[in-house]
Amino acid sequence: MDEVQLKKFMEAFTASQAAMVKTLVEQLRIEPDKDNLAKVSLFENFDPRKEKFTCYIERFENYCTMKNLSDSAKKAQLLCGSMGSTHYNSLAVFLGPDKSITSLDYKTLVAELEKMLT
Repeated sequence: MDEVQLKKFMEAFTASQAAMVKTLVEQLRIEPDKDNLAKVSLFENFDPRKEKFTCYIERFENYCTMKNLSDSAKKAQLLCGSMGSTHYNSLAVFLGPDKSITSLDYKTLVAELEKMLT
């Protein structure tokens, strides 16, 4: 193999390696808000004896950031599942029969919880 052949071989080899790496990266890429929610476990229940609600929400939002969860509806669902049955039932009573917890977006859910807990 002469120098020209080696150069052509190395160019072809480098191009095929780059294409393979690109394909692998695309296959391994996780879409932040799609199928990833199934892999996100519930956050711990809120306990007012241990921390303020504002600190809990701050930690919850950090958890969502770590899990690449930014969709408001998904964050609201995760918060509903994570807050615990006592607070969920109390919020349902606080909101009354005309307003469903599951119909609230994340910001409204947090605002209603803050109103209820203060």
